[in-house]
Amino acid sequence: MKGRAVDPEVGGETRAATDVDGALRFAAGALPEVLAALNHPVRLRVIAALRRERKYVSALARELRISRPLLYLHLEHLEKVGIVTGSLELSEQGKAVKWYALRPFDVHITPDVVAAAVAELDMPDPADQTPDKDEDHD
Repeated sequence: MKGRAVDPEVGGETRAATDVDGALRFAAGALPEVLAALNHPVRLRVIAALRRERKYVSALARELRISRPLLYLHLEHLEKVGIVTGSLELSEQGKAVKWYALRPFDVHITPDVVAAAVAELDMPDPADQTPDKDEDHD
């Protein structure tokens, strides 16, 4: 029997949207954050481990053979973009247990999506900048 929810936490999916199938679809502007969240082997292992069922932190850490503090660090990255959700629940013994579940997601990258992501970046256009006098030009 599952424990009762005490403090559910939802990731900060500020730029993610849900499609009709219930899978997270990320807006082009979220591309840098999503790719950064996926850009680590441990986080990919976390996703693989959670793909079939939710797990509590201690069991997930044992399965992945990493420390709980390190696991929490990686889960934080995934939760920030909304790929995983965490909830704190009370066990039948009254102990607080942190559970994590994978949210279905779909990352679709095309040249047009990358161009849209670049357009949303807050970076100056290099063509608008004047070169420094000390720069070596080829």
